Amino acid sequence: MIKEKLNDNRCYLMVALSEKKKMEEQLTQLKLYYNRLRADIARMETEIRGLYRQCCKKNFEIIYREKFLNKMTDTLHTFSMELQRVQQRAHEVLTTLKTSNNYYKHQIESSLNQRLAYFEDVVDLRLELSELKNVEYQLSKQPKSNTILSTMHAFVKETLHFSEGMKSAQGQGADPSVIPRANKAKATFNGVPMTEVQAKQMKRLKKQCNAIQDKYLKKREELIRKLKELRLSPQTLARWHEIQSVAPDIFT
Repeated sequence: MIKEKLNDNRCYLMVALSEKKKMEEQLTQLKLYYNRLRADIARMETEIRGLYRQCCKKNFEIIYREKFLNKMTDTLHTFSMELQRVQQRAHEVLTTLKTSNNYYKHQIESSLNQRLAYFEDVVDLRLELSELKNVEYQLSKQPKSNTILSTMHAFVKETLHFSEGMKSAQGQGADPSVIPRANKAKATFNGVPMTEVQAKQMKRLKKQCNAIQDKYLKKREELIRKLKELRLSPQTLARWHEIQSVAPDIFT
């Protein structure tokens, strides 16, 4: 009876030892698997930190680009306001020319014709030229922003030029009637004749307006290219559309 129990216990012990050996082998495999998992986790943590740094860098670039775009948008708004002011000033100048050109041209030409009628000798001509030169000198000291005074100054300079030609012709015995009249209009604006000086002033003003508009168009094209390259936030896009709505006739 006792031997049978000992044999049974021996068998149980052998089975237990065999199970222990198997569990030790499984524990060794689990340790190896655990070490591999720790290595994989460390590698993934390194990759995550690298991705986090890249995300921070990208986020900084996006913020910087949005600030740059906002600055460009403000610059574009400033240019559009400047262009509107120039166009308004040009409209005022053109209106002044249209309303006052005929009146001042008639007054100055009438005065010139009356004075030329009394240029019978060289003495009277010299006195008249002296007066005209004094008037031209006084007008030249006036601010050029005054359109009316600038127009009068131009007419007086033309008067001096014509009077010098008259003086030279009389000195040579030529017939004054064949000398071309001064202030002859060579250009018109809306049907209103303009002198050569006024035409040059108009051409210069148009050239300035075209230069500002070309500069604005280049800025606009650059901004549109930046808009296509960047991924913008809804707030920035809304601001862009708001700027576009300021002057639709300019942006189209």
